[in-house]
Amino acid sequence: MLMAARNIAADQAFELLVAESIRRNVKLRVVAEEMLAELRIR
Repeated sequence: MLMAARNIAADQAFELLVAESIRRNVKLRVVAEEMLAELRIR
Protein backbone atom coordinates (compact mmCIF):
# COMPACT_ATOMS: atom_id res chain seq x y z
CA MET A 1 0.00 0.00 0.00
CA LEU A 2 2.87 2.37 0.76
CA MET A 3 4.28 1.73 -2.70
CA ALA A 4 0.96 2.52 -4.36
CA ALA A 5 0.20 5.54 -2.18
CA ARG A 6 3.58 7.15 -2.85
CA ASN A 7 4.21 5.66 -6.29
CA ILE A 8 7.59 4.22 -5.27
CA ALA A 9 9.44 0.93 -5.69
CA ALA A 10 9.62 -1.76 -2.99
CA ASP A 11 13.19 -0.94 -2.05
CA GLN A 12 12.33 2.75 -1.66
CA ALA A 13 9.33 1.90 0.53
CA PHE A 14 11.53 -0.29 2.72
CA GLU A 15 14.12 2.49 3.00
CA LEU A 16 11.38 4.88 4.17
CA LEU A 17 10.26 2.39 6.81
CA VAL A 18 13.83 1.83 8.01
CA ALA A 19 14.59 5.55 8.16
CA GLU A 20 11.42 6.28 10.14
CA SER A 21 12.13 3.35 12.45
CA ILE A 22 15.61 4.67 13.18
CA ARG A 23 14.46 8.27 13.55
CA ARG A 24 11.80 7.32 16.09
CA ASN A 25 13.73 4.44 17.67
CA VAL A 26 10.74 2.16 17.13
CA LYS A 27 10.64 -1.32 15.66
CA LEU A 28 10.13 -1.33 11.90
CA ARG A 29 7.05 -3.53 12.30
CA VAL A 30 5.41 -0.86 14.47
CA VAL A 31 6.19 1.88 11.95
CA ALA A 32 4.73 -0.24 9.14
CA GLU A 33 1.56 -0.95 11.13
CA GLU A 34 1.10 2.75 11.90
CA MET A 35 1.64 3.79 8.28
CA LEU A 36 -0.83 1.16 7.12
CA ALA A 37 -3.41 2.37 9.61
CA GLU A 38 -2.90 5.95 8.38
CA LEU A 39 -3.39 4.91 4.77
CA ARG A 40 -6.58 3.03 5.65
CA ILE A 41 -8.04 6.15 7.27
CA ARG A 42 -7.60 8.25 4.13
